[in-house]
Amino acid sequence: MFDKVVAISDWEKNELVFHGVNPALITVIKNGIEGEAFSEVKKASREIKARVKKNGFTKYTRRN
Repeated sequence: MFDKVVAISDWEKNELVFHGVNPALITVIKNGIEGEAFSEVKKASREIKARVKKNGFTKYTRRN
């Protein structure tokens, strides 16, 4: 048995509850990464997609 469970997201808490853990025992402590930190990545991704669409490329390869 356990007295407390720590989840790093609401999704994880919901999964624990789904698998039978008492919700009263679960504390959610977010992992500390804010969505705003990725806003520039999302912007860059949109720009890359637009460039690929414009140039007619539909596939890319990953460099090692």
